[in-house]
Amino acid sequence: MWLSEKDDGRAQQAFLKAVDLNPLLMEPRLNLAYLYQGQNEDSKARMLLEENLKINPSEERSLVSVIPIYLAEGEKTKAVDLGKKALRKSRNPQKLTSLGSIFARYHFTNMAFSLYFKSLKIDPYYKEAFLEIGKLYGNLGELNRAVLFWQEGLRYHPEEKRFIELITQAKALLQK
Repeated sequence: MWLSEKDDGRAQQAFLKAVDLNPLLMEPRLNLAYLYQGQNEDSKARMLLEENLKINPSEERSLVSVIPIYLAEGEKTKAVDLGKKALRKSRNPQKLTSLGSIFARYHFTNMAFSLYFKSLKIDPYYKEAFLEIGKLYGNLGELNRAVLFWQEGLRYHPEEKRFIELITQAKALLQK
């Protein structure tokens, strides 16, 4: 079900009231930031997410959400500093892989690889990390390395059709 603008307005008012009642409560602050992002009001979302990080500097959802805003606004140093922080502190393979993909999208390949490999260090079988590492290698023109990672992922996850599709595509490109 799609929310209407009226629903967004009611949700926004509820989140604002919750924040007023308890400014340190993270959930309504995050939900309000996500609502702002959905409304393309990144400056409001950014302000809330930065406040969240002042309250709890290790709050991963805020880190993951504010980094793409910084990158889109050209504030690369802030984004990289927060990426390094996440790399040091995070133990969540999903968040690390997600951040890696954000950095890869903005061509920060070293940071992306670092985040992906930490994800695999935490969970050596994490499927999405294998997929994303292979994609990054593929985008860098290193198809043989991409295939190796996808084959390794397929070994752990034989049910995952995406590995087979990507391997097939890469091998076809390699034969051209």
